[in-house]
Amino acid sequence: MWLMQGWWLASQPRAVRIYVPVAVAVAVLAAGWVALSAEWTLGVVPRALGWSALAVGTSLVLRRRVLGVPVEQAAQDVVGVWSIAALLIWGPAEALIVSVLAVGLWTELARRRWERYSKPWAKVCIDFSGDLISISCAAIVLGDHGGWLWHMAAALTYVVVNPIVVLTCVCLAVRKSPLAFLASWTTSVMVLTELLVSVGMAAAWRTSPLAAIGLAWSVVLANAGMHYMRLHELASTDARTGLMTAQTWHAAVSRVLTRTPVALLMGDLDDFKALNDERGHLAGDRVLANIGRLIGETLRVGDLACRWGGEEFLLAFPGMSTTEAGQVAERLRALIAGSKQMAGVTISIGVSSIPSVPMDDAGDVLTAGVQVADTALYVAKAEGRNRVVVGGQPVAGASGSRAARGD
Repeated sequence: MWLMQGWWLASQPRAVRIYVPVAVAVAVLAAGWVALSAEWTLGVVPRALGWSALAVGTSLVLRRRVLGVPVEQAAQDVVGVWSIAALLIWGPAEALIVSVLAVGLWTELARRRWERYSKPWAKVCIDFSGDLISISCAAIVLGDHGGWLWHMAAALTYVVVNPIVVLTCVCLAVRKSPLAFLASWTTSVMVLTELLVSVGMAAAWRTSPLAAIGLAWSVVLANAGMHYMRLHELASTDARTGLMTAQTWHAAVSRVLTRTPVALLMGDLDDFKALNDERGHLAGDRVLANIGRLIGETLRVGDLACRWGGEEFLLAFPGMSTTEAGQVAERLRALIAGSKQMAGVTISIGVSSIPSVPMDDAGDVLTAGVQVADTALYVAKAEGRNRVVVGGQPVAGASGSRAARGD
């Protein structure tokens, strides 16, 4: 099969190599069935071409005037709006044409032209298949029904099925639960935006086509907002570990402190400089990436973690007692020490806790709490490394001893 010729697909796990052609086949069959059952009149093609032109024009405005910073995949294109709206306004025939022209071909051309993003053809096919399967399912749900409830049901079907089709492939490739992707802020906001904007455009069309065309600017604004949030995400995330940056973490935990006490874990990899010297910095980067992954698996919903320095990490556990935090720290220490991917890598951890305080005091109290955890970490280093030491709550004049650690 031609899909198997691409190096990306050939290098993927067997489940992905099977999933991609199956998804493409399902998309072709679903779209073909909907196309055969749709009513094709003389007005279908002109309407679909006009709607696709509006989608392309909106995309041009967005990319030339709004997306001023060329970041790869910076914009979360809510292009599904055009397919859903075409389905709700006219029917499946127009929706299928719009899916092919605007959501499929144009979006791919735009990404390659403006985002310099040369996506492997197997991934392009999955994206395309996701849209065709989603619009086919939405068309089946809508059927011959009218009324806003059926419109909402059809639009909801599209925005739920589409990410499932695409993210299933991602999950098979990285062996990660799809819930982590589906529950992400970006996916949730994109789904909600596509749902509301598409139904709003369809409702406006029934009142005045000009009003619906005017709502095209809402798509521009939605994409601009997604672009801003993507840039914010890049700026607040450490590239090597996937954790928060220190500044973002400090601001977030300070806000949490106004509502609940917080337990802190400060971890520092043991003899990391020696590891870099012996195995090279690329090996050190892989260790940091694995540490970030293990820490991410340790966190509950609402917990916050960052890369504090070169090989230092800070974790915040809202509402957790010092004793419980110590137990979590010990599990994390054992997990890292026992990792086969990082043979010989260990971590020392200091633990502290912070009471809930007013907003005006949160920043200073958090800084003091970090210093207490840092002091406990210094004790763990001094006692032989690869261990957990539990400190207490921040006190006046508490200070860390990072310089004295030497690693």
